[in-house]
Amino acid sequence: MAYSVWGIDVTAVALRGVRVVMEDDGVPRIVAWDVLDFTTDVENIGSSARVGPMSRAIRQFVSSKHLRNSRVWVSLRGETGFNRTVVLPEATDKTLPAVLQREAEQNIPYPLHEVYWDQRLSDLSGETRVEATFYAVRRQIVDDRVRKFAQCGLPADGIQLRPLALLNFCAWERLLEDGTLVLDFDYAGVHVILHHEGRSWFRVVPAGGADYVAALRERFSINHAEAVNLAAGQSRCPDGAALDQVKRRVQGMLLEEATRVIRFYVSARPSCRIRKVVLFESHRCVPSMEAMIAGRLEVPVIVPRGFKHVRVDPDVVGPGLQENFGAFARATGLALQGAGVADVKVQLFPATLQRDLGVRLRWWVAAVLLVCVGLVLAAQRHGESAEALRARVDVLRQPPAGARNQDVELRSIDVEAPLRRMTALAEKNGERDLPRRVLDAVMANAGAGGVHVAALEASDGPTARLVLATVGAADAATTAKLDAVAAGLARNGPLISAALPGASWVAGYLCARPPIAAPAGVIRVPLVHRAYTLEVHGGAP
Repeated sequence: MAYSVWGIDVTAVALRGVRVVMEDDGVPRIVAWDVLDFTTDVENIGSSARVGPMSRAIRQFVSSKHLRNSRVWVSLRGETGFNRTVVLPEATDKTLPAVLQREAEQNIPYPLHEVYWDQRLSDLSGETRVEATFYAVRRQIVDDRVRKFAQCGLPADGIQLRPLALLNFCAWERLLEDGTLVLDFDYAGVHVILHHEGRSWFRVVPAGGADYVAALRERFSINHAEAVNLAAGQSRCPDGAALDQVKRRVQGMLLEEATRVIRFYVSARPSCRIRKVVLFESHRCVPSMEAMIAGRLEVPVIVPRGFKHVRVDPDVVGPGLQENFGAFARATGLALQGAGVADVKVQLFPATLQRDLGVRLRWWVAAVLLVCVGLVLAAQRHGESAEALRARVDVLRQPPAGARNQDVELRSIDVEAPLRRMTALAEKNGERDLPRRVLDAVMANAGAGGVHVAALEASDGPTARLVLATVGAADAATTAKLDAVAAGLARNGPLISAALPGASWVAGYLCARPPIAAPAGVIRVPLVHRAYTLEVHGGAP
C-alpha cells in the first residue's frame, strides 16, 4: 500500500513541513504544507532556551495534522554529519563488503559502533575503479533528536542530514550538473554543496541570518523582536543609509565564509570549475545574496522560484508556499527520500525506526472477523433452538395417557404452528448472511484498489448502496479509478452482478452523503467520493 510522506524540517527558529503523495505516473504531488516561524522567541540559537519554542511549535503542528497514516521524515543539522569520498582498492563483488568495512574504519573519525554510517558508490568515468562516499553521524545525536521529537508527539520513520535532503531536492528538480555550486543561506548557517564529476560534497558554515539580526541590534540599539522584523523587511528603518551599510557588511561576511570553504575543496581538486550557482535563501532574515554572489564569483546565479518536476495540488496553492519556497526545498527532499525516489538514499538511523503502518489495518480486519464469527455463532444458536423445538413438538404429538380417547380435542390443537414459525425463523436467519458476504467482497476489492469504503448500506434485498472515496483531484482520472474498483466487484463472482455509478462529491472527510453546505476555506486533503448501486443476487458463499 502506498502512503503519503511528510517531510518536516525543524530548525532552531522554524518548522517547515510538506506532505507528498506519489502519482501513478511516478511524479510526486504536494497535497499539504505548513510553516511555523518562532524566530522572535529565540534570541540565542546556541542557548537551550530555544528548546521551549521549538517544542511548542512541534506540538502545535502535530495537533493540527493526521500523521498516524503517513510516513514522517525529519531533518538533522548538517554540521553533525561527516562525509568523505575515497577511491576504493580493486575488489570483486564477493570482497567488496569487507573492503567497504575496512575503508570505513580508516576514514570515519569515530569508532564504527558509535555512529550510524552508510556509503554511496559511484563508478569513475572511463576507469574500472570505484569511488565510495562515506557518511556518518554519532548515534547519540540521532537517538537524542528522535527521542525529543517523540516526547512532543512527532513520530519519525526516517531522519536525514539537511544538506543531503537539499541535494535530493536539487537532483529531482534537475538542477545539478558538473560544476554546480549550491548555496543555502538559512538563519543559523550556510549549506555549501559542490557537485563535481558525478559526486557531491557538502560543508556547513555557522553563519546566516542570525548574524544580520545581531548586527542590527548592535547598530540601532533595538531589541531582538524589533531586529527580526527589521531584517525581514516588516518594519521601516529611519536611517536607510545605515541599514544598507550593515546589510552590505553582513552580505560580504557571509559570502567570504562560504568562499573560504569552496576554495578549500577546489584547491584539492584542480579540475573542479564552478559553472553555475543554485541559490536558496531559506529564512526571511537572510539579506539578499544574489547580486553579490554574481559579482564576486562571475558565474550565472539561478534562484529557483517554483517547482518544475513536483506537482502542487491546486487546493493548497497559496502565497505562503511561494514566499517560503527556499525553506520548502529541504522539506521536499526529505519527503522524496521517504517516498523512495531520492537520489541519495543513505540511511543514518536505526533500521527499527520505521513504523508499521499496517498494524491498525490488521486490527480493523480482526475486529470485522470477530463480528462475522459472532453472527455465525448466533445463527448456529438459532438453529439449535429450532432443533430443540422440533423435538418438543414430537413429544407433544403423542397424546397424554389420560386423554388417548379425546381425539376431537387433540385435533383442535394446532401443534404444527410452533414448528412452522421456527422453520421460517431458521430460513430467515440463513438470508441474514448476505450483507456480510457483500461486505467481504467490497472490502477485498477496495483494499486491492487502494481506495476507501466511505459507506455500505446492504440488507436482504436485491440492491445495496456503496460509497467509495480516494484522495485526489476531482477529475476524470480519479473518477475512473473509483469506477474500476466498483466494476471489479461485478467481475469477481456471482454475488454482485453490476455496480451502477451515481453521484460524486468532494469532502475533507469520509461521508456517506454529500455535505449539506460547501466546505469553508481550502480542503487540505480532498477526498473524492462516488456512490454506486450494487445489484445483489445472493450467490452461494
